[in-house]
Amino acid sequence: MRKASIIEQAVKKETSTAGSPAAAAEPATKAANVRLPQDSVLKRHFLCQLQAEISAGLSPRPTDSVLRRHYDGMVRAELEKRLRG
Repeated sequence: MRKASIIEQAVKKETSTAGSPAAAAEPATKAANVRLPQDSVLKRHFLCQLQAEISAGLSPRPTDSVLRRHYDGMVRAELEKRLRG
């Protein structure tokens, strides 16, 4: 019997926890363990993707400079909250 690779183990964990009641009760927006990639390009893309997900759940970005500053602060605070776990 051969040993499962890391990818196979990760897929097995993902599929085994996806059907559990605990996974269904947890909100989709909250990740249990968010780990930033070490590579700078991957890190930048990861952060942009996370920021886009947050912005998608909000209203469109305002055009007024004061409202835009508050909107950006709100997005930044939510991003930091998700990164902290």
